Amino acid sequence: MIRALAFLELTVSDLPRALHFYETILGLARLPTMRPERFALLATGGSQLALKRGVPTPGSVLIHFEVEDLRATLARLAGFGLVPECESKDNTEEKYRRILVRDLDGYRLCFYQWIMDESAPQKQSPSFE
Repeated sequence: MIRALAFLELTVSDLPRALHFYETILGLARLPTMRPERFALLATGGSQLALKRGVPTPGSVLIHFEVEDLRATLARLAGFGLVPECESKDNTEEKYRRILVRDLDGYRLCFYQWIMDESAPQKQSPSFE
């Protein structure tokens, strides 16, 4: 029986460069691993993101990060030269706002923030349709 989703693994072309992106720009913390020259594990709140040296295949992977302040996140990313694929989008039905950017290997990253509405209960997981 499945106990939990252990981690999501991305294959990256340049592990040190990818680690710089995910640690320095996104602020994720590196966890110890057995083969740090080939494989890195990063803490992402309740789960983990693994980076493995190899040939990236971005395809249909889309990683979602919940953030406290989307505007501050957008400003931080812009400070590193990262530009969203389009303007931020609001989903008023599900009460979230999001932006999409690509990492250094072309993987799509979604950063979203709940739109606070005290009269409506907060959803636990957006559908991102």
